[in-house]
Amino acid sequence: SSAASDVYKRQAQRRSFNMEEHQCKICVRKLLGEKFFFLSGCEHYFCLECIVEMVTLSFKNGQIGNICCAEASCKKQLNDIDIKNIGLDDEYVEKYEKFSLHNAIAQMDDLGWCPLPGCGSLATIERD
Repeated sequence: SSAASDVYKRQAQRRSFNMEEHQCKICVRKLLGEKFFFLSGCEHYFCLECIVEMVTLSFKNGQIGNICCAEASCKKQLNDIDIKNIGLDDEYVEKYEKFSLHNAIAQMDDLGWCPLPGCGSLATIERD
């Protein structure tokens, strides 16, 4: 089964990556590979400290849904997996989950937020 050998190969590559020094493209420090975080959408990697700082700053600036890879040529957005796995403070994880929920509901045709002020409940919407 080549799938199993691919997984083994990836684990071996990650182990050797973790033991070598690499340069973070954000802070340009040389650090051991274990200090880096791989973005799941594009496989670019940066030191965890820089990723957390970048995401936290974006949250503070109100740019929750539009956080992109720091690799200049990439522009892939960070996804749920990345946001939840970098180790943000709970308040930010909570903010992100709320944002994701609101976003998902905004995409739906038959579901929306109750229009009554202060209600905040979900409601079935008939659009005509």
